[in-house]
Amino acid sequence: MLLRDRILSLLVPDTTGPMRYALDMRTFWFSHYLSTGLRTSSGILLIALAALALLPPGWAMAAAFGAAALALVDQLGPLRYKRRELGVSLLLNTLAALWVGMLTPWPLAQAASMVLLTFGSALLLLYGNRAMPVQFAMLLAMTLSVEHIGQKADPLATCASFFLGGLCYFVYALSVAWWQRHRLKQQVLAECLFELARYFDIKSGFYERSADIEQQFTRLIRQQVVLADRQQAARDLVLQPLQGPQDARLIQIHLGMLDVYEQVLSTHTDYRALHQHFGQSDIMLFLRDLIAKATRDVEAVAFAVTRGLPSESPVTYVAEQRAIAFELHLMEQGEYSVPVSDDVFLLLRSTYYKILDTITRIKQMHAATHSSPEQLPAIDMTLFVSRPRIDWNLLQHNLNLQSPIFRYALRISLAMVAALLLVQALPYKAHAYWIMLTIVIIMKPSYSMTRDRRRQRMLGTVLGCIVAAVVLQVVQGTLPLLLVLYLSLMVSSTFVQLRYVYTATAATLTVLVLLHLTTSQGGPGLVMERLMDTALGVLIATMFAYVFPNWERQALPGLLQRLFDGARRYLRESHALLLGDVTQDEAYRLSRKQFLNEIAGVNAALLRMLDEPRVRQRGISEINRLLVRTYLMTSHVAALRMLLRRQPWLQRQADYRQQMQESMVLTHALVEEARTILCVSEDSCAPVQVLELPEMMGANQQGTADGMLPAPETAQPEGERLPHATHEVHNVLEHRIRALREDAADLVEQSRRVKAVLAPE
Repeated sequence: MLLRDRILSLLVPDTTGPMRYALDMRTFWFSHYLSTGLRTSSGILLIALAALALLPPGWAMAAAFGAAALALVDQLGPLRYKRRELGVSLLLNTLAALWVGMLTPWPLAQAASMVLLTFGSALLLLYGNRAMPVQFAMLLAMTLSVEHIGQKADPLATCASFFLGGLCYFVYALSVAWWQRHRLKQQVLAECLFELARYFDIKSGFYERSADIEQQFTRLIRQQVVLADRQQAARDLVLQPLQGPQDARLIQIHLGMLDVYEQVLSTHTDYRALHQHFGQSDIMLFLRDLIAKATRDVEAVAFAVTRGLPSESPVTYVAEQRAIAFELHLMEQGEYSVPVSDDVFLLLRSTYYKILDTITRIKQMHAATHSSPEQLPAIDMTLFVSRPRIDWNLLQHNLNLQSPIFRYALRISLAMVAALLLVQALPYKAHAYWIMLTIVIIMKPSYSMTRDRRRQRMLGTVLGCIVAAVVLQVVQGTLPLLLVLYLSLMVSSTFVQLRYVYTATAATLTVLVLLHLTTSQGGPGLVMERLMDTALGVLIATMFAYVFPNWERQALPGLLQRLFDGARRYLRESHALLLGDVTQDEAYRLSRKQFLNEIAGVNAALLRMLDEPRVRQRGISEINRLLVRTYLMTSHVAALRMLLRRQPWLQRQADYRQQMQESMVLTHALVEEARTILCVSEDSCAPVQVLELPEMMGANQQGTADGMLPAPETAQPEGERLPHATHEVHNVLEHRIRALREDAADLVEQSRRVKAVLAPE
């Protein structure tokens, strides 16, 4: 039963999970995943057919492999990144294929060169996730060259054909990417909006009568990992130089989406207090339904963006608003079914108003889809775009066993040595490079990634062999088989990031059909050889996954230090903004983005740790609680910022400034204490300059004659709902500041617990 459930979990799409946008048939047909599959498969097949028409069969096959290897690097990103990545990959692929192919007469030298290339390619991962396809394409070119270049009578000409095929795909990919540049922006922005809707959906779960608050926070932070990744992908594509009114409209929608996100981030409240007082009342269900409708509203914007159409709201909030307003009126008049204290009433009403403000911003996002703005906000958008760089010092600093990437390079190189030795001992050697290729595909820098890829690769290979056996038995003729080949290429490219088991199945079918077309092979013997080679590769990869392993527990201290560094930067920029010392919020937005990315990085490490052996798992619950506290800090600061945008007069109040200064000083000091508790080296333990109350008080004297700074000109948003009574506003303010302090203090306690569980044995 357990094995069956695992297999089904690999095969059946989970349309309720993080990938529901791409795996839902309503949106799959409009996604960039499908368009990428169509683009790459069409390019490979067109180049292969052209090569067959113009070149001898051996050279044509090499050209097709050159195009296929480069297609692996044709990933999502701005045109300038794509140009650089494809160019570098084309050069590395060709050099790897030429080097290994030309050394065929000297097997020992060829084996040594393959091990060196494997080690060098693994070090490419020092430059981030975008280097991973470049590494894999290089190793694919290396393994393919063993048979398809080195075994030819004219390896130099065959390698030239390999380069020519890659060059043709280079030109093709850049041409199509330029032609579809606006469409790709729409698709990526739509995916980000769908993930934001998923974030709303999880938020609504906090108001369920049977809600487990801690579990909901865990789900919310995990969704934050996905959302942060999609937001950065959208920034990298959408926040590019304008090329027309359509691009300006997408930028306007993107900025509106970020405002909605910050608004919903500020809606965090004391859910336990609400459940304690209203857990069985209808008002909690009304709040849940209000956010559930907001989820559908955001999805409507996403649907419209992915189709390039103006959006209209598919829902009406009138029923829930009237019901909640009536319940609040009963409480205010003292006629509610149970007594409600002033503090709890204020908490409930403030939560309701923030949800209404979120709905108002969603309406503004709908309006942004109808017309292009005449002028965009004066924001330096390049600050938020990724800038990958080639830093040679990074390579020098990681040539040691403390580096996870260096350990991975050693691990996969040793696995390649084992594969080369095993190949020499096999009774058959026709396609023994499949073993090496399986190792290259499966072995990843982390144990959890290797484990996941191993399961999916083995299952996909078995399914692919079964499908290939049926196809080759039923489908006859070259043209039908070419159609099968095209479809399998498309599926392989489409699902490589979504569900790798589909990619592995399609890739196996592609190889077996291709061998049948080019060599008239493909019988039961070839299928069994494919299965055996894959099984041997899986076995070697599994064994060497424990050689120089990278357990997540080893990386967590460093990740936590980066988390606290991000928290300090965020608090510093928030302090300046909340006191009105700055009027532009670019630095605040940038520090918030970086802080949320650090939270996502730690959470991603926790998720990977769950796939590791139990004896290697440490502090999962403790670190998860620490992440919840850091996330709540962002919610409190966002709520304070939203309050000031609605009530700008607060920044002219001396009492407010004094209270905010003291709060930020205390919070910053607590975060610094938590950082010191979890420091991993003397350098990271070195004290840093923290906010000091005297300096901040001095800054307060830079205002007008009465000691108060003028408030920045902030337009009051449509749908203003907060109470205007001064004492109520101050009550909301004090509640949020108190919560910020309490969570920062709890962060220190959670840091002590994390240090205890991560301490070396």
